Amino acid sequence: MSIVDKMKQAYIVMNKYMHIYNIQTNSEFLDERYASELVRNVHSIEKGLSLREVRPFFGVPKILEAYEYAKTLIEHKVHFEEVCMFIGALRAYIEYHTDNHLDNEKVEKVRQIYLDLLERETTKMEVAGGYITVKNKGYSKERDSLITDLIKNRHSIREFDLTPIDDKLLLEAIDLARYCPSACNRQGFRVHIVSKENMRVFDGWFDGIGGFANEIQKMILVTGKISAYRVNEEFQYIVSASVFAGYLTMTLEAKNIGCCFVQRPLLQSKQWDKVTSELNIDKDEQIICALGIGNMLEEFKAPISHRINIEQIVNIH
Repeated sequence: MSIVDKMKQAYIVMNKYMHIYNIQTNSEFLDERYASELVRNVHSIEKGLSLREVRPFFGVPKILEAYEYAKTLIEHKVHFEEVCMFIGALRAYIEYHTDNHLDNEKVEKVRQIYLDLLERETTKMEVAGGYITVKNKGYSKERDSLITDLIKNRHSIREFDLTPIDDKLLLEAIDLARYCPSACNRQGFRVHIVSKENMRVFDGWFDGIGGFANEIQKMILVTGKISAYRVNEEFQYIVSASVFAGYLTMTLEAKNIGCCFVQRPLLQSKQWDKVTSELNIDKDEQIICALGIGNMLEEFKAPISHRINIEQIVNIH
């Protein structure tokens, strides 16, 4: 590669990095960042309460920080669900200290914050935050076999039954995939379902996937919410959204909806800008992957897609 080509490449990389940095610092997405930071702190409280040995009076600085975010979001009348998560976590925090006869000015401060938010929050949504006790029930051979079958029988499908997809089943699959893990529970992923008649918006973007494009009944775009992460977490939005996409392939399979990954660049491009404009996708979202989907045929052909042996992928240190 010549010096000129290297300089051009460096410019392109820097330009795309600055796109991410600008979103993470742009005041236009301030409420999005506040909501994500609020959830991040809520998750910290929940984790602290879930330890075998809970440290008394922990996390008050984070609670105070989250309180400021919550007040701003209530004032702006946005992200009430995240605020309710915070209220629930505060309630659990107070209950733990009360049940263990732990009380001081820190707990009283948290109690006052809790009561203030209860008074401010006017949507009366379900208060959803804190911790739960989970019993390890184990998996029977039958359940284990079912999960094994689901994973091993999933194939990337490129020929579909051309009947319309049941939107109810599709939404059920997406709803199940929401339960995937994400960084500090910030859930920095979004889903956009594009019907066949609206795929014109891609205008050549999916060139190169052959006749498969004609088989697709709907296209699912999985995006990462860049504003959900801090400046020093530049590409974390890729990780959480990718985990969600992996779960989604399994939940689609469980609903008998076939899918195939369509790979596209993970950084901002002119083509992506055009798609976001046409579909009215928020500027702080970046595509992670696309899934071409359709109803499964009774019988279809698929690549063998042999998996390399476990010894090649696992290193024990």
